[in-house]
Amino acid sequence: MGWKLELVETGSASHRIEVASLGEIVAPADVDDIGLDHDTAQRMLGDIQRAVVALQEAALQAEAARLRRYDPTLRLKDFRRRSIRSLHGTMTLRVPRLVRVGPGGSPPTLLIGSARATAQFQHLRARLGAWMSFRAAAGLIRELFPLASGGCPETVRQSVLDVASDIAVQHQPAAPEAMAPAGTIDLGMDTTFVRNCAPDGPRHHEVLIGVAMADDRRIRRFGGVIAALDPPHRLITGALQQLGRDLDTTITAFTDGDQMLRGYLLKAGIQEQPVLDWPHLARRVARQSG
Repeated sequence: MGWKLELVETGSASHRIEVASLGEIVAPADVDDIGLDHDTAQRMLGDIQRAVVALQEAALQAEAARLRRYDPTLRLKDFRRRSIRSLHGTMTLRVPRLVRVGPGGSPPTLLIGSARATAQFQHLRARLGAWMSFRAAAGLIRELFPLASGGCPETVRQSVLDVASDIAVQHQPAAPEAMAPAGTIDLGMDTTFVRNCAPDGPRHHEVLIGVAMADDRRIRRFGGVIAALDPPHRLITGALQQLGRDLDTTITAFTDGDQMLRGYLLKAGIQEQPVLDWPHLARRVARQSG
């Protein structure tokens, strides 16, 4: 005596699809024998998915036949075999393709999209590739989803790049609104250091930071590693432009008198001498007094 898993259509007990055979289920002799092991569970998921795909394939063919009955200009061209990767295996189904032989628009498409993997599988693979190395993510996919393909490090890397590019397109920043010209802008600048966590390269990186405030209280902050900026003074000009800088805008800069910062101000078109801010001025006075 054994047990089997079936799909039964609701409302019609005559339509039954045998999915998997479980065999005889006996009393477990060990805790590890309770329930389903990983391989059996994956095999059953694959069997269920194949049965569901078969039902979906039949539904596509029925939809194609319905469209042809109501539109005599449509005829069945052929069946396109689609192979799509998912978390529970590669799904293969035959999709009807319709063509229009008479006047009218383009024929209807029964299955939209040309991706070779489901979005759920691509996003999970991309998240794993972002959380860990591509090689480790590929190994984890092969371990947890043995029925799923795409466990190659290069495939994981490409999936991360594809999903990242889609997110970048969906979240493109809106075009900046036209700013009213600013009469005056106060600009404060300084440099600091951040520690480098990479084993190779310099131990610390010098960082340019600053804040600009217009006369209408609008504020723009900026910052970046100086070695990675090309050129660094574009951070300053960009912040000033966002605040509505024009030819008549008066800019008052506050720095610690460093020559490098003074050079950045000159390249940004600020000819006036900067004002020493009070913290740096106080430290300078304290050093001279001591």
